[in-house]
Amino acid sequence: MLNYYIFDKNKEIVENIPAYILEYSSKYKEKTAKENSTFSWYMLDKILKEKYDIDLSKEEIYLNEFKKPYIKNKSIYFSISHSSSLSLIAISDNEVGADIEELINYDNLDKLASKILSTKELNEYYIALDKQSFLTRKWTIKEAYYKMKSTGISFLKLHNDIDDESINSFFVSDSLNKKYFVSIVNKNKEKVDN
Repeated sequence: MLNYYIFDKNKEIVENIPAYILEYSSKYKEKTAKENSTFSWYMLDKILKEKYDIDLSKEEIYLNEFKKPYIKNKSIYFSISHSSSLSLIAISDNEVGADIEELINYDNLDKLASKILSTKELNEYYIALDKQSFLTRKWTIKEAYYKMKSTGISFLKLHNDIDDESINSFFVSDSLNKKYFVSIVNKNKEKVDN
């Protein structure tokens, strides 16, 4: 099982945020990051209650050594990502990783590409018709993959090739028509159910 949910915080009504939700996002110091995290955790709590009969207020959330959260003694895994107004939540019955990024808008795409792409990927990037989409897609694939592996991400790992055939990748737009790339992968390399 591999499901995902995308929420636009400009369209959702969030009221009475419980203290346990605020606690999950307390690690963020920057206001927007804290708000995005709070919104994402709020929506995760709502989905888990409605669709999986899991109440986060009654569960213990643990962090692995790379700060990836998980629910103790449950056979459900989740991954959260947010970018601008969108939040992505992926839920699976095995390890899962997900990333959402607004289309990369960087002054020097070639410089960024050389920092995060493998040699093979860099060659593909230079012949790509849409370098911006290519780079955003590769970034989200790597981020989702390393979230699934629960190892964290570093610039050394970014230079590794990832088998992106096993990763669900697609574009979405928000209420303001900004474009985002989404990548989701789980340990069993399943395609998304929704």
